[in-house]
Amino acid sequence: MQSGLYVHAFDISDFVRQLATRLGIADSVASFATRSIAVGTNLDDRAMVARCWPLDDLANRTGSSRTNSPPTARN
Repeated sequence: MQSGLYVHAFDISDFVRQLATRLGIADSVASFATRSIAVGTNLDDRAMVARCWPLDDLANRTGSSRTNSPPTARN
């Protein structure tokens, strides 16, 4: 595994692979996706996301609004 890790709330594997290919680093990038996360016996996805990403706090600090859609590639 690489020395860096990036976690995202959406499966952006295709986007990351395309970007890595365009940057010429595709052979150095690994990715995986899951539809389920848990810590111990906590299987509540929404609670886990809230624990991992303080979305309301981040949105307030950046002046952004929260969204329920994955990112799209920018040209």
